[in-house]
Amino acid sequence: MPESKLHQLPAPLLKHESIPIATKAKLIDSIFLTTLTYQCQTWPLTQGLKNKLVACKIRCLRKVVNKTRRDKIRNEVIRAQVGATPVLHVENQQIKWFGHLMRMPTDQPAHQAYNSRYSGKRPRGRPRRRWSDSVADTLKGHNKSLCEASHLAIERRLHLTATPDGPKKSWLQPGQTGIISCFAHNPTSEGSLAAGSYTRHIGFYDLRCEGVTCVIEGQRGGITHLMFTPDGNMLLSGARKDNEILCWDMRNLGTVCFSALRDVKTNQRMYFDVTSYRCIIIHSDELFEDFWVDVFRWCKWNGNREGGILSLEEFVSVAKPALL
Repeated sequence: MPESKLHQLPAPLLKHESIPIATKAKLIDSIFLTTLTYQCQTWPLTQGLKNKLVACKIRCLRKVVNKTRRDKIRNEVIRAQVGATPVLHVENQQIKWFGHLMRMPTDQPAHQAYNSRYSGKRPRGRPRRRWSDSVADTLKGHNKSLCEASHLAIERRLHLTATPDGPKKSWLQPGQTGIISCFAHNPTSEGSLAAGSYTRHIGFYDLRCEGVTCVIEGQRGGITHLMFTPDGNMLLSGARKDNEILCWDMRNLGTVCFSALRDVKTNQRMYFDVTSYRCIIIHSDELFEDFWVDVFRWCKWNGNREGGILSLEEFVSVAKPALL
């Protein structure tokens, strides 16, 4: 249907004087808006397309109040009188489709198309806006990254709606700086990894996004070791001269679930590991001193970061290996 005829779709009912304005507004949302945004779940939503949708809808709202542009009444006054909000239907439908897409089996054509990467030379000029860019902008209004939202969608915990003000300023930093010192791959999410740097930053990357999705910071020194838990829901990080091993919640990035305290006196890199039954093993090796291994058992999280949720299960003293 031509765009010039869309605003005339329910015109006889919109001009009827005996129908209340509230009923006309519901009629627009149920008939006109659904026809205008048919198959909008897969649109790469650009600013030009948003302007066209808003302009097309305001023409219908002016018919409801029987006003034209010659009356010189601003669009904000028309929306306030009718009680309608800007067009957010497209963004809400894209969020719902994003959740369905993340839960699809990997052999589905839609899931394969989302994860596929095309080879070849990119044409000159600015890259074209992708569908994933539209979804990422909507998620920024809730301080959510695309990688974080994918984890929530898989667990059916992604319940977000588009905001009228658009993307807000997020605490997620735009990029990662410094020398990358370590990597960790998420065992449950293909193409998802975390990278630590000597500038105390942890960057999360998704190969489907072709870049960093978010950057967080919380350690006191340069990151030296990263490791995901077997279920992929937690990320453990350790740093130089930092007596805390922080456990980050991957379902709510930026949130520290708990910390494990260890004794750090040197600038040497100290590793740790996670067993299959979710016990943190902290391996400490001080120069010219005894060699030991600290074992911490995973306890129920009570919201305390100061190491109170972890109990020291055993302290094993091992003989120092002989020097060759």
